[in-house]
Amino acid sequence: MNLKSLFVVWFFLALILICAIINCTCTPNFSDSDEDDGDSDGVKHYTCFEYCTMDSNCYGTQNFGSTSACVTECESNFQQEIIDCAEHNNCADFTSCVGEESNDDSDDDADDDADDDADDDDVDDDSDDDTDDDIEILVVPVTADEFSMGSPEGEFGHEDDETQHNVNLTHDFSIGETEVTQAQFLAVMGYNPSGFTGDNRPVEQVSWFDAVAFTVLLSESKTLTPCYSLSRMTCEDDTPGTAPEYCLEHGGIKEADVALNGVASVYQCTGYRLPTEAEWEFAARAGTMTAYYTGDSEQAHRFCESGFHLANAAWYCANANDATNPTGDKAANDWGLKDPLGNVWEWTWDYYEEYSGDATNPEGPETGDLRVFRGGSWYNDAEECRVAARQKQGPGYRWNDQGFRVALTTP
Repeated sequence: MNLKSLFVVWFFLALILICAIINCTCTPNFSDSDEDDGDSDGVKHYTCFEYCTMDSNCYGTQNFGSTSACVTECESNFQQEIIDCAEHNNCADFTSCVGEESNDDSDDDADDDADDDADDDDVDDDSDDDTDDDIEILVVPVTADEFSMGSPEGEFGHEDDETQHNVNLTHDFSIGETEVTQAQFLAVMGYNPSGFTGDNRPVEQVSWFDAVAFTVLLSESKTLTPCYSLSRMTCEDDTPGTAPEYCLEHGGIKEADVALNGVASVYQCTGYRLPTEAEWEFAARAGTMTAYYTGDSEQAHRFCESGFHLANAAWYCANANDATNPTGDKAANDWGLKDPLGNVWEWTWDYYEEYSGDATNPEGPETGDLRVFRGGSWYNDAEECRVAARQKQGPGYRWNDQGFRVALTTP
């Protein structure tokens, strides 16, 4: 064999050896299966959330700085929530696994995690079957009073429909400490429509009708009289909807007739309900008159630059990493309300109208086409996350920055 032939043989042998090493040690096996860890192929199966929160995984903590950003990147890259990481527990990215193989202790931990997940699934299943008496919705008590609603003309971002006027609330009420989470929505409604998944993230992609239906089922589970009744429902897939399923398997409610249930005013309801727009702003302000409850707006806050006042209070386009974030991580206002600004917009009860002057216990016009939502979201800039900022859409609207929180009139 001449020298040239010998060189070709050695070259191909080296190439085969390199490919074998790469395939054996660096390439994860992605699969739609979420089988338990006892597979004969020795492959560990993780959801994106489990993968990004593993103690031994440096990807989420070092490369992204937050679990939510890691999960978002994972799901957007693979269009699925399952990662098979081939016994490796350190991944520099989602296309190559490196590092030492998991030792027996980490295997045991992974098995324990899988068992915990299975237990959690059992709990979820049980809660779906039961009447949800154990669902905990933390609320903040609010003492009714007068306040100035809207914003001064000189406030950065002020809009014409934010004219300041005096509002007198005469009914004490409680309001959700945070937005309704995905775990809470799933436990009550039986499904989770959210795009950015995570038990403690706010539920999103909910229509105003879905939010109303949630309060009805939650009230019934607590043996309270629902504030609303829904009829003539149409689901998102255009099939007819009925209670108590409320379009459970059909993408949520797109249209419905909604009426107060035996009361003349939402303030007379004894069950859970959506806050009125005035209640929402009163609770969000917590006695302040600044653009944010943590302070006034600054020039740097006009767009997506990070500034001290809002960044302390809200997840918005400057710090949210293009996704929702777990509820309750930002500074609460003086009354204990968390996340009224940023993360997700929050539906209120009211039909939209421009303010018409001073009012007592306003609850919006009796008819209309658009419902009001407040607070801004992860997607919005600082101007849209001011306490006074208003938005409106048709009640069938749903998007991945749209959520809600509940309210309850104090007996």
